[in-house]
Amino acid sequence: KNVLFCKSFVTVLIIGFALLRLDSKLLKNNNQPVPVHHRDQESKEENYTYIGRQEENNNDLHSNNTTFPSRTDNNQTTQHSPSTSTLPSCKTLMMEQSQYANGEFLTSTPVNWTRRGDGSRELHLTEICHLHRYTAVEARQCLADAHIMWIGDSITRYQTLSLVHLLHVGQYPKRFGWVRGFESTINSSSKDNNDCTHVNEKGEEECSDGPNILIQKDFEQNNGPPGMNGWQWFHKILGGGDDGNIFNGHLECACARNRGLRVTLENMLYARESITMSYVNEIGWLKRDNISGFNFSGCAMEGKCRRNLNTTQEAENRVRENTLDWEEPLLDALQPNGALQKYFPSTDIVIYNRGVWGALKEEDLPLFGAFRNFSNHQCFFKTTTSSSDRSPYVDPKEGSYVKDAVLQAGCSVLNMSHLTAEFGKIPYKDVPSSVLDERHKIYWDTLHFIPWVYEEMNNVILNVLCNAKGSAIPKGRVI
Repeated sequence: KNVLFCKSFVTVLIIGFALLRLDSKLLKNNNQPVPVHHRDQESKEENYTYIGRQEENNNDLHSNNTTFPSRTDNNQTTQHSPSTSTLPSCKTLMMEQSQYANGEFLTSTPVNWTRRGDGSRELHLTEICHLHRYTAVEARQCLADAHIMWIGDSITRYQTLSLVHLLHVGQYPKRFGWVRGFESTINSSSKDNNDCTHVNEKGEEECSDGPNILIQKDFEQNNGPPGMNGWQWFHKILGGGDDGNIFNGHLECACARNRGLRVTLENMLYARESITMSYVNEIGWLKRDNISGFNFSGCAMEGKCRRNLNTTQEAENRVRENTLDWEEPLLDALQPNGALQKYFPSTDIVIYNRGVWGALKEEDLPLFGAFRNFSNHQCFFKTTTSSSDRSPYVDPKEGSYVKDAVLQAGCSVLNMSHLTAEFGKIPYKDVPSSVLDERHKIYWDTLHFIPWVYEEMNNVILNVLCNAKGSAIPKGRVI
């Protein structure tokens, strides 16, 4: 009996000791902090690599000691994108889950800008899905029978031209500018200004062989046709020149821009077969609430648009003589009898950007209800892109009452400020040449991007418009 009692006592002690250790371990684990994934715009970093991040250094990105990766030769290995093999495609996500169908989430999720061998970068989403890379054929199929109107500033103009170039030429414009032109479009370490240092993975040079239509400085700082300044040359190439030029006469540039003119006109209409796209300029620096312009002639659809010095001067004289075809506030122009209704094709999708000239005021918010009524299918507000001399983050007004008004009106937000925020962190004053060289691969001035940035933004927009149904407009809709 004593032996049996001792064995039972030992067994109880062993079990009790084991339970005590287990309880102690659980208590210890419960007292440890739980990891929290968060993002604070001012001080917290996402756990993904962005341009300018120092891997083992918490130095301020705006410090003069900041170092950036730079491309030193044509054989540099491309930085690989973060693994997205476990993520679904954004097309699948948008087609199969209704809460994602409108695609608005694509411009607000964490991103990674992955370096290519030519010095440009490719945009990846890191947490929810991987973007589809739209070809020209797919983009044409998606946008067939739809008219997209872009309204905004010069950044919106370049983004429009980038997408039109894809649709018409079959590829985006070269990712970098003319090597003879503005020095920021080439690698500053190059000893020969005629030597392109931007070479893609196929061994093809990514520098333009002439002025790049997404870099107006290429026109300003090189000799154009006799008697033309940089803006006149720029508009000539866009508007067809003598032989149709880049767009084979399918883009009409109802433009007039020169010193001393009361207004700047840069309204454009591209039309070819079933594709129609327009741009209406809203230039904030003129401090004017009106938009204005000339009527389009109809040359775009037939590919007969041409532009030379004479037609350019005629347009400028009409501005001086105050003989515009229309001029009215944007809100009025959106109404049934307004200029954008009467003088433009019926609009299926409108994309509006107030731009770098200041956020919308509260009295401007009825615009979004007008956009909803004006567009046959969708309306979008495109937030202001980040710039290297301003805050990299969205204007607080754009993220508060402006966003509320957009959503309440039934429109959606394209958060370009979020997508480009990392670029705005790169300082541009009193910095080493290596930092300037990196910034010059992203901006050609303090506001406007090198062409590859518009390419990436447009690919995201194509994912927003086309992923869910493969078409920017509902199937079976008659336009």
